[in-house]
Amino acid sequence: MKTYQEKIPFIIDITSDYIVVDKPGGLVVDSGQTDHPSLTKKLENVLKSRGERISKWGIHPLHFIDRAVAGLVIYARKKSAFTSLQAQFLDRSITKVYLAKIVHPLRSSEGSMVHYHRRSSDGKVAQIFDNKVEHSKRVDLRYRRLDNHTYEILLGSGKYHQIRAQLSHEGSPIVGDTLYDGSNHPPESIALICHQLTFVDDKTGERKSYTSNHSL
Repeated sequence: MKTYQEKIPFIIDITSDYIVVDKPGGLVVDSGQTDHPSLTKKLENVLKSRGERISKWGIHPLHFIDRAVAGLVIYARKKSAFTSLQAQFLDRSITKVYLAKIVHPLRSSEGSMVHYHRRSSDGKVAQIFDNKVEHSKRVDLRYRRLDNHTYEILLGSGKYHQIRAQLSHEGSPIVGDTLYDGSNHPPESIALICHQLTFVDDKTGERKSYTSNHSL
């Protein structure tokens, strides 16, 4: 079985403005100027091997998903595309749907969760509260049961480790998520996928929808 360093990111779609990539779990989206493996570096290598032009501006992810999470990531190929797509993220017109397999079923088959979120003092984990506390921000999500342990999740907000921390707070940690099930060890990959992304292609005006090939 290939390690995450050996996995090649699968390109779902590529246009002159953006690229939609299906990231494997266990691979960080971007490692900055370090030499550590990342989705960005692997994508650049794939583009070069295919003879695709990379502008001086480069390629930049529009959003990030956790290292341990698999699924869809959008990259902009030019600054103008980054600006227009980023505006859709900021006004929440881009829809991100996740699939999660959890240890214990939630009490209801569908519903919503509203909590308050902040990062720990060391920045490594998310803390969830039922009521507002100092430095916390309101977070929300909606969920729908697909089977006894698998749920579709639609984010209202998008904070650090939000889905993982909210589900754990409700007594239903994600399968394999040792950072939030009480073990406190960062996992290699977990049963959480950024499953579907829907947004508007500003150049064509077409509403585009993409689905990950990963499964739980």
